[in-house]
Amino acid sequence: MRKGLFECVGAIAWIMSEALQLLRFIEEHPEVDVVGYLRKILNWVRECPVKHADSPGLCEYGFEWSDVGVPAWLLKQLVEIGVLRVTLQTNKHTMYNLTVEPSKLEEVLNMFSAPSQARLSYRLTSCQWLRVMMI
Repeated sequence: MRKGLFECVGAIAWIMSEALQLLRFIEEHPEVDVVGYLRKILNWVRECPVKHADSPGLCEYGFEWSDVGVPAWLLKQLVEIGVLRVTLQTNKHTMYNLTVEPSKLEEVLNMFSAPSQARLSYRLTSCQWLRVMMI
């Protein structure tokens, strides 16, 4: 095999491990509507450029917990998993933004049977994982 193919397989494995961490976190916390909260974050990411068209750089700073209605403890967990990153931190404010493409996160969330239900709608084969993560 060629070296490029090994690099590609390594990159895919890394992407899959991040998504697996998120799925594991969602399934380990059925008492929290993690999927619903992630959908709120996605909505903010989509709406921000429209709402703040006059200030295009504003959306790069991201959001605070109160902007999206997501508990601060959950945002911190999503940073640890690698879904979010801290873009600005002061004594009074912490701003977050996505580290993954919104379309990839949407594909992962679409695997759940209902927006507010933290149960996988079907089991994924490795080929399905590749399709989801390569979009």
